[in-house]
Amino acid sequence: MSWVIEMSKFLRLDEGKKSLEAAIKTYADEKGNEISLVSCVHVGESEFFNEIKSYSDSKEKVLYEGVGSKDARGKGQRDMFGNIMNEGMAWFMSMMTGGLKYQTKEIDYFNLGDNWEPCDVSMDEMIQNSLNPEQLQKLIGTMFSQDNAKMAEQMKAQKSMSQREMIARTVTGDGPLPMEDMYIAKGRNEVVNQRLKSIFDSKEANEVAVFYGAAHMTGIEEYITKELGFKEKDEKWVEAFKY
Repeated sequence: MSWVIEMSKFLRLDEGKKSLEAAIKTYADEKGNEISLVSCVHVGESEFFNEIKSYSDSKEKVLYEGVGSKDARGKGQRDMFGNIMNEGMAWFMSMMTGGLKYQTKEIDYFNLGDNWEPCDVSMDEMIQNSLNPEQLQKLIGTMFSQDNAKMAEQMKAQKSMSQREMIARTVTGDGPLPMEDMYIAKGRNEVVNQRLKSIFDSKEANEVAVFYGAAHMTGIEEYITKELGFKEKDEKWVEAFKY
């Protein structure tokens, strides 16, 4: 009997170890180029963030997420307001998650290696495209289309769970608000997809890691396999945290 429950291709629960695990999947094409999809979750243990960052550091180029990160690149440090916000968020997430670490507290995005490249939309693009009438209508429609009975059942089950288990099951489940068709996922994935294409078309690098949230990986995988001709070569599962 398997204790592993794969809720998606990039996140899974190990019920035997009582842990949430994230995937690193590697793909190759006929020319020998490789893409590694390094799945991240926003909260976890320090060891998790250290491992996925060390893995990414070894690649020729790393494309990473962060709305507005292109604007901040090169500053070397946050301003005072940014530091206060980040410390406050880290404290809040630790309180809400039973002591788990916050991604931007564990990974210093302002002092990354030269092989790390911000690859995301700007803050202006996010606001403009996420708050337009079409996107808001989709969001509202999604909220009111949820199965109320199912949601009530989930909430009842969550009462007996620890904070960590609730988070693990939430991030690996269907989730109350599917975002695949919304700009927050689809639009940002498109930025990554087009950058990957340009890298391999120009032979800029032949070994690229995509360091992004696990929720984005299915869409990116679909593009690189169907449009760029990559095939899955290897996978590795990294424990994010125990629950």
